[in-house]
Amino acid sequence: MSKFKRIGILLLTAVLMSVLTLFGCSSSTESSSSQGGLTAMEYEAPDKYEYEEISVDAITAVVGDRECTGAINDGSDSTKMKTAYLYNGLTESDLDTYGEYLLQSGFEEIQADCYSTTTSDGASMKITLSSDAVTVEGEK
Repeated sequence: MSKFKRIGILLLTAVLMSVLTLFGCSSSTESSSSQGGLTAMEYEAPDKYEYEEISVDAITAVVGDRECTGAINDGSDSTKMKTAYLYNGLTESDLDTYGEYLLQSGFEEIQADCYSTTTSDGASMKITLSSDAVTVEGEK
């Protein structure tokens, strides 16, 4: 990993920790903030990303093991959810490979590194890929 990527990851981690602290969240336990609805969660990476009846393998199931450093949940309710799964070690090749997997799984690319699918009953899932996170949004 290049020196600049390591510095970028450290800066991103520092910013994330600052945001979590600002919202009263701790990265070592699960807690909620009444201000922003953010919940920081520490746990193993999921095997699948799921919403309603939509389910796809998680990026680590497709490209191999990557360190999951946690997740941030943005106030899920009965009609929507948004979770950012934070990873170390994702490469451009990983993002391309996972994007191809999503296309083969019925998703369409709606913009660069952003994929979406909708079921016949109106549930939708959008997955956005970046070098340090996979953001999964579901809405019905």
